[in-house]
Amino acid sequence: MKQHAMGHWVAVLFSVVAMSVILLACAAELPERDTEAAQLYARYCAGSGCHTPIPPKAMTARLWDMQYSRMIELMHRSGSPLPSPEAERLILDYLHRHAEGSQS
Repeated sequence: MKQHAMGHWVAVLFSVVAMSVILLACAAELPERDTEAAQLYARYCAGSGCHTPIPPKAMTARLWDMQYSRMIELMHRSGSPLPSPEAERLILDYLHRHAEGSQS
């Protein structure tokens, strides 16, 4: 039982640390904020008052791909407007260009 409780607290601690990192990163400005790609990202991925835009450097390109797919599914289920294929390409290119570990 103690091992199960320890695992639970490790998961809780990991979640708190991860959320803290993301919230601290959210205070940073978006790169290229005046570009179409940054504005599309802010419009679709932080619109409707859901949350503030998360700076792209908060995640790797691979994690952004997973997060983006998850958010598109949530937007679809809620009836929110979805980006066009061209807008989606610009958003993902933007996230990849500025993701953690990118050369930008």
